[in-house]
Amino acid sequence: MTSKQNFLSVLNYLVMICLAMMFLIPVGMMVFGSFKPDAQVLMESGTLRGYFPSEFSWTNYRDVFERVPFLRYLINSAFITSTIVICGLIVNSLAGYAFARLQWQGRDRMLFLVIALMIIPLEAIAVPLFYEVTILGWRNTYIVQIIPFI
Repeated sequence: MTSKQNFLSVLNYLVMICLAMMFLIPVGMMVFGSFKPDAQVLMESGTLRGYFPSEFSWTNYRDVFERVPFLRYLINSAFITSTIVICGLIVNSLAGYAFARLQWQGRDRMLFLVIALMIIPLEAIAVPLFYEVTILGWRNTYIVQIIPFI
């Protein structure tokens, strides 16, 4: 290696370290701040002392389980996510096989339609989707959180 390559390599690593610190420091402050009382987090937020808790407390973690049904939320999230992933794998595998291996009339148009629909952001169809699930009577059910995302 030449000295220019060494310099560029060192410069590359310095830039990557700086970028990593930009992303990791706020996450670290959030984790360390979770072990402080609420008032102390806000008082010391702009200083270096705000990074390390002077008074270690588990109160915030206890409050999560006392104030909200955290375990229920965790089970709901795990159920909905696993159902979407499993059903999505089945549906998408079958569709992928049909598009890749089978010859049928209108296949290219259907593939174009699927790709075109994937480009549309969720924000653009959120209101019509909400209207549709309201008409179907799916509001406040697991179905509304699963079917549209498969």
